[in-house]
Order: sequence, then C-alpha cells, then structure tokens
Amino acid sequence: MKALIAFSFLVTCGLATTSKSDQDCLCTSDQSCWPDAPEFSQLQIQVSQPLVYPLPAASACYPTSDPSGNCTAVI
Repeated sequence: MKALIAFSFLVTCGLATTSKSDQDCLCTSDQSCWPDAPEFSQLQIQVSQPLVYPLPAASACYPTSDPSGNCTAVI
C-alpha cells in the first residue's frame, strides 16, 4: 500500500505544473520513501507494464562486514 501511495505521489508530482523543485518529487533508494521488495512486488501486480527494481552497482560490497560478491570488480 505504501508503494501505491508513493507511486501516486510521484505521478502527481510529475503532472503538477507548480514551481516545486525537482527534488520534491524524487525518491532514491537510500530514502525511506523508496519501496522495499514486498512493496515493489505488490505494485508489480497492480500495473500493466513490468517494473525495474534497480540495485546499486556496488551492492555486492555491502554490508561491509559480510560482502556477497567481488567488490574489486566494482572499482
């Protein structure tokens, strides 16, 4: 549900013609407004086109205490 609300907010911001800055309508993966995996899955069911769930390029390096991949390939 939170993903649907976030999606609605992003669409509304995109359609609005106010003088808001672009940052007001931007949500990145490091912010709380970014949907988690279950929210993306729920939204995927509700839309007609496939969603892209982006992963950071360096995701194999995190968490640093237990990296899951080869971090040297990222650098």
